[in-house]
Amino acid sequence: VPFLDVDQMKEVVKSFLNALELSQVDQLAGIDRIDRAITVCKESRTRGNKDDPHWNHPTSVSLWCRLGGMGQGSSAEATVDVGFRLEVWKGEFRGQLEWSGVDLFLPPSEDKDDALAFAMHEDPQIPVIALTASLLPNEPEAGMEFALPSDSNVPVAGLLFFRSLHFGILPDEAMKVLLSSRPWGGFVNVDFGPNGLRRLTFRLLRAEAKCAENLAKALELEYHKRDLKAV
Repeated sequence: VPFLDVDQMKEVVKSFLNALELSQVDQLAGIDRIDRAITVCKESRTRGNKDDPHWNHPTSVSLWCRLGGMGQGSSAEATVDVGFRLEVWKGEFRGQLEWSGVDLFLPPSEDKDDALAFAMHEDPQIPVIALTASLLPNEPEAGMEFALPSDSNVPVAGLLFFRSLHFGILPDEAMKVLLSSRPWGGFVNVDFGPNGLRRLTFRLLRAEAKCAENLAKALELEYHKRDLKAV
């Protein structure tokens, strides 16, 4: 759900958290997470126009809702989480969040240190362009999003993120699909919970038309083409 600015989002969040009948402490903790993320954004480096009074504010503000354990045949307990996302990268505006601010915003873990170290030591560096965090008190998550350099080999850069966090190599057929996908760009999201890494995702922007279908086939997964068209 996109919003025009942070203040508008915060008012909606306050009403939402109050409607959930959360304790005052939990409500204030959720708002504090937003304020901390805003502070990191305001301290961001940018290649935008500094004469613009909003040059160091989030360029994209949104709320998200994530449902779990609700798929067909799932035996897991149903879960729900709600959070926010602040971005400093949009259109011609190219912001980059300060490494130190991102480090302080995210919960401490070796996985976080490994991800930041990998991005910082790449040439060119892989910038953090967005922060995300949950607002609910049950095992809250916080994460960051990286924008892979468009002039690099995006699939390779994305896969190296997985390697830096000690994941194994994909099967050869899956690697071939990704390396031939010819995307315009890519993004890596790394989310952390109280016990460290919780979610790592890699998105290709405008990849070859049949990339997803071929990748599913290479990984021996079902690909529901009709369902995706309906969506």
